[in-house]
Amino acid sequence: MWLDRVKTLRYLSVVEGTSYLLILAVGMPLKYALDIGWPNKVMGYLHGVLFVLFCISLLLVGIRLQKGFWWMCIQGVAALIPFGTYVTDIRMLKPLETK
Repeated sequence: MWLDRVKTLRYLSVVEGTSYLLILAVGMPLKYALDIGWPNKVMGYLHGVLFVLFCISLLLVGIRLQKGFWWMCIQGVAALIPFGTYVTDIRMLKPLETK
């Protein structure tokens, strides 16, 4: 059961990180260079929902696997850095599936 939650967390971290990169690479240039704001609103809303789901999943996995507060903080801060979720997925979440 906990392995399914880790897989869900890994999936959400990659999808959430991708949505963040799409906002930065597509949404921001459209909004500020071409003055087209609606794609940024749509992507921002989707990213917000994914971020909340990621945080809930992170909390559930962290509590279930008895990970410390700092482990969860590293995961949360990495979600705010471009490509951060990909790095933490490989270094911190993938090894949890092999245990």
